Amino acid sequence: MECLTEDDIEKVEAQVISYLKKFGKGNLEEIYAQVRHETPYFLLKDVLFAMFKKNTLRRKLTRNEPTEYRLTSDYPDFGLPYKKPYRGEPKEGMGKRDARCCVDSNKENSKVYELNMLLRNVRGD
Repeated sequence: MECLTEDDIEKVEAQVISYLKKFGKGNLEEIYAQVRHETPYFLLKDVLFAMFKKNTLRRKLTRNEPTEYRLTSDYPDFGLPYKKPYRGEPKEGMGKRDARCCVDSNKENSKVYELNMLLRNVRGD
């Protein structure tokens, strides 16, 4: 697998922008049909999503149809912008784990271990 440079990625971005300027809208398959001789499919797919994350593109998801992309500069109200996924806030007390071994912590809660220790004390072991 060959190593990609920033120039390669910028070249693909320029191809996507020129296609969207010319036609106004497009999906992955339409854009790939125009640039398939110069650009691998998965590179185009990754670049489209990276441009969407950078807010250069906006997209519209429709059931049973391909995702439609448009330039944010030309269509600022089209579709949805990228939103970071909400991961929730960290819970309190979920910091560092106790440094004790899990065997020691299980021994403290075990009734069998407690009975075994009582029997040892009675026998004098």
